[in-house]
Amino acid sequence: MLMEDNRLSDILDARVKELCQNEEVILAANLAKRCLNLNGKNRPTMREVASELERIIGLSQKELSIQENCKISKNIMDGASNDWDASKNIMDDAVSTPITGDFDTSRNPSSDGEQPLINTTKC
Repeated sequence: MLMEDNRLSDILDARVKELCQNEEVILAANLAKRCLNLNGKNRPTMREVASELERIIGLSQKELSIQENCKISKNIMDGASNDWDASKNIMDDAVSTPITGDFDTSRNPSSDGEQPLINTTKC
């Protein structure tokens, strides 16, 4: 009667509420309800019960796998974001740091075809 009134949670053990997904609980409760049918022809066979329970467990494991994959993806994305932030800080520091040093601008390209980085003839 509680299932029909959508009050299944009123009869569930607290550990079941805590550890199981609502969908899994409903599937298992519906299976149990079918097992209690007074007409034996309407009750599932033990093979059907076992198969249905395996399917419910499979759904549970699939959900856990999806949650784990989401956590892993989030960790990878967080790590990539941190790497990006660190790279950006390095680049920001490089741009704000003046370049100093002795540069020989009078040097001519060598005869082996070496070209200067900056064409100073047009300056």
